[in-house]
Amino acid sequence: GFVVLLAVQNLNQGLWHMVLLASQDYFKQYLKLDPGIMTGYMSLISITWSVKILYGLISDNVPLAGSKRKSYVILMGFLQFFSLISVYAFEITHGLSVAILLSISSMCIAFINVVVDAIVCV
Repeated sequence: GFVVLLAVQNLNQGLWHMVLLASQDYFKQYLKLDPGIMTGYMSLISITWSVKILYGLISDNVPLAGSKRKSYVILMGFLQFFSLISVYAFEITHGLSVAILLSISSMCIAFINVVVDAIVCV
């Protein structure tokens, strides 16, 4: 069970890098944003990884649906799916809206990363 969870999480995190590259192209080619604004949006997307310690504290101290870790992985997986599918399905043309949705997805991946690492270490 742990090995499968770790493999899926690492695959998810690896595919996230493809999303980041695609989003840079989306900002540049489709939305035609200035490089400075695009860099600001990419920073907003990446900043969610800077507070990983908070994700660990939340998952360790605030049980969700009777579980400290498993429920967070499921919740964050669904939240990540819905934020990414929203960018695609609704064809959002406002750069900040895309950046916020991608920030939510980035936060979910970072949260899942912390929780899976905690599950594997225990």
